[in-house]
Amino acid sequence: MAGDDGFVVALATNVAIMAIVMVLFNFLWRRFPKVYTPRLLLEKENPPPTPAPGIFGWIRTALKVDDQTFLEQVGMDGFMWTVFFRCMFQAFCICSLFAMIVLIPVNSNGGEDLTGLDSISLSNVTRASSRLWAHLISCYFFTGVIFFYLRKTYMVYIHERAKHVMQGLHQHHTVLVRDLGPAFNTPQKVYDAFAKMYPDVVSVHMVQELTDLEGKIKRRDQALYKLEHFQAIVTKYPHKARPLTRVGGYVCCGGEKVDAETYFFDLLTRRNAKVKEEIKQVTELPKYGPSALVTFASIMSASTAAQVNHTCCAVPWTVTPAPHIEDIVWENLWMSQSTREVRHSLFKAATWALIVFYVIPVAFVATLTTLQSLSDKVPFLADVVDVSPILKGFLEGFLPTLALLVFMMLLPAIMCYFAKHEGRPDKVSINLAAVSKMYNFQIINVFFVSIIAGSVFDAISNIIDSPTSIITLLGESIPRTGIFFTNYVMLQAISSVPMSVLKFFKLIIVKLKLKYLARSERERLAVWEPESPNYVEDLPGQMLVVMLGMVYATVAPIILPFVILFFGFSYIIYRFSFLYMLKPEFETGGLFWPLIFDRIMLGVMVYEFTMLGVFGIFKGAAQAPLMVPLIVISFLFWQHMNKYRGIGVHPPRLQVSELEAGKSKEELDPEAYKMPPLAVELEPSFQTFSEEFRVSAV
Repeated sequence: MAGDDGFVVALATNVAIMAIVMVLFNFLWRRFPKVYTPRLLLEKENPPPTPAPGIFGWIRTALKVDDQTFLEQVGMDGFMWTVFFRCMFQAFCICSLFAMIVLIPVNSNGGEDLTGLDSISLSNVTRASSRLWAHLISCYFFTGVIFFYLRKTYMVYIHERAKHVMQGLHQHHTVLVRDLGPAFNTPQKVYDAFAKMYPDVVSVHMVQELTDLEGKIKRRDQALYKLEHFQAIVTKYPHKARPLTRVGGYVCCGGEKVDAETYFFDLLTRRNAKVKEEIKQVTELPKYGPSALVTFASIMSASTAAQVNHTCCAVPWTVTPAPHIEDIVWENLWMSQSTREVRHSLFKAATWALIVFYVIPVAFVATLTTLQSLSDKVPFLADVVDVSPILKGFLEGFLPTLALLVFMMLLPAIMCYFAKHEGRPDKVSINLAAVSKMYNFQIINVFFVSIIAGSVFDAISNIIDSPTSIITLLGESIPRTGIFFTNYVMLQAISSVPMSVLKFFKLIIVKLKLKYLARSERERLAVWEPESPNYVEDLPGQMLVVMLGMVYATVAPIILPFVILFFGFSYIIYRFSFLYMLKPEFETGGLFWPLIFDRIMLGVMVYEFTMLGVFGIFKGAAQAPLMVPLIVISFLFWQHMNKYRGIGVHPPRLQVSELEAGKSKEELDPEAYKMPPLAVELEPSFQTFSEEFRVSAV
């Protein structure tokens, strides 16, 4: 009953939080549209539809927008992300219906006479019971439903991805070439080499050493922003004394106070001159690196170049489709192949070290799920919780999952740092790698460590000695941890997802910046700038919920309604967020979907091996062997779907040939992949607001 008390307290706490969040949001998003619907004001050419009036008008509008319009508004990544939510919502609705009709009645009459939530779980079924056939059937049924919706989503991805790569964007005409040897140390030599193989080379831009230039541009921009800041103050308060700034001295002491606008104008002029001189120097005496961006007149040539071997050197060229110019991490293009390989190994080892380190706090959090074990470590708690059943329920139900989420909040930045310093060339590949690292981390630390929390290192030792023992370990541990992970998914669904749209702290920060810091239009626009979706922070947890829903669907079907709520709320809130609040920093063209698919399939395999162990523990002599064909079918399905992966990376040649009625060299900008510091604009170009922003910004 202690577990039931914790569940009830956790449910009540989360529902209360959700109610408060929804009431606040319905008031705040209309009161502060610059924070909650900035894209409605910033997008002038193709703005999203205005949210309908009423308390839940924003929900109706988010759901009413058709898929094609939504895709055009938010891009391929936002579209595929919400399609993933929708398909998982539909899949788990069907699974929940099956569980309600079949599994819950079977479990509740299982013969063990357990009470509370345990009465509707597999724990209430006696060993070697014929009722285990219902659970075997559920394994096949749940797996089939998930496969149906995974394939359905994959077909949507293939269709839309093909259209995306056929748009003929400049990046589709360009390849990134890395590991160029000393024989190809100038753009002309690279151009000549590719011109021998492809007749339609348009331009070659090699990476250059521009560290000094970048530093001077940064200092120049600082002077420009200060000048804009003080000019805005002078314009807004013409009758007040002109602002002064301190020159010289130390920190706030000493120095001379001078007219701020005049000083920063002169400073900007001097720094502009230094930037021009540096640009002239790096242009006349360039220092090139081992990477280049080669643009072709045809998509066909670019696609071919990205798929064939061009040299027979000891270190062959690495040729891949080019990222967007704004996504490139230029400093990583200097890394040699050997450096990248060494760094990859080092940061892989660092990732595993981090996983081992995090075992300790995560295992401690998991012990909170059993108050008895916690009281053994902290004796005075036993007397405290006896006084208040509510406190006891809070400690067992809500606090452990909240603490676990806090631990996980620290990781995305670490994983992004690891992925970047492995030498990946662009933001897309960095984020894909970081998402993969985060998911692997959560699988081990949130799932596996939590279910064996009482004896982590003993369990690891047993697995090393006998790898097949992991199946038995899962079979023994999964039924015991159903309530813990039900609470975890409940917290995510009812509290965390709704709170993600509230942006309460952002609202406070925005108001403070506007009141005390932001004066120029550039500064105020930066304050209102829509946020970018955080793939590394959000996606791994969402994929983990899919796995938890699968693993516990048969053992503890009480988790399924919360999985439905999680994906239902996520679908609504992310559609609204992408339409009105989020502006992606980069666009992968939906490349996150194959990664999501692989991780879900990994979760399916964990589910099936877990059920193999569960049937063994419950003495299902006939049911356990019949899990093996399902595992084989799942593996074959995984391999079958992966054959479509290449379609999304390279455009189909037949369709490309039809498109190539095509673009001539004159239609492509040969300077499009010029390094940004070499293309900097040195004249002050003051940014302006739309009229709507002007009205309430002052």
